Amino acid sequence: MKKKISVILFLLFPFRLFCEDINLKGYLSLWEKKETEVLPIAINKNIPINLKLKLPTSPQTIETQKFIYKTTQTYALDMEITFYSIFPYEGPVYFSLQTKIKGDINIVCGGYFNRADFEPFPVMFCSGYKEDKIIGITLSRNPQ
Repeated sequence: MKKKISVILFLLFPFRLFCEDINLKGYLSLWEKKETEVLPIAINKNIPINLKLKLPTSPQTIETQKFIYKTTQTYALDMEITFYSIFPYEGPVYFSLQTKIKGDINIVCGGYFNRADFEPFPVMFCSGYKEDKIIGITLSRNPQ
């Protein structure tokens, strides 16, 4: 009887029933590195990100969640990080993120992830040049 109910529920709600939303919990750090230095120096460190990303319920759909952060400390920057869950026409759901940074430096970067790399939080960095410095952001799962 339980097996029949499970099959009926799966047929009625094939994807959503068995997948929970993803809790994205991690940190954003902003840093700079002069060409003469070996390691970057943190400008803003361990800015918490805590979002819930829904999973799409049918093929050829996406769900998104945005994190927006503005700073005027050292650099005037508007940062927008968009997290995506993507249900393609065929195959499993996959994930992506896109980072846009505008202001004293303009950067666009992103990545594609499977669920194991994306959850509990994707790890990556991106950067760009401003005069003799590299300015960047890092997304991390743990405080740095």
